[in-house]
Amino acid sequence: MEGLEKWTYPYVRTVIDDQKGEIIGIWRQIAPVTGDDGNPIEIGGTGGSWFRYAGNFQWIWQRDFFDQSCAGAVFLDLMQKGSSARRCNSA
Repeated sequence: MEGLEKWTYPYVRTVIDDQKGEIIGIWRQIAPVTGDDGNPIEIGGTGGSWFRYAGNFQWIWQRDFFDQSCAGAVFLDLMQKGSSARRCNSA
């Protein structure tokens, strides 16, 4: 199993609240391995980061959120099967 350092997290949406100085970015979680269908393994569900701006080009804090159940299922499958894993599609 590849390490997490090779995973990619492309942002698909970014929402900026310039009054509160906060940003929410929604991203995907894509593994560096492919499934049986030849497509990259991806953790379904919503993943994102919430940032608060502190001024002077600095962030004061960041919180990440993602579908933990789906991530756990994909990681378990990756550990058990190596390069193939089932998809977890959250509704």
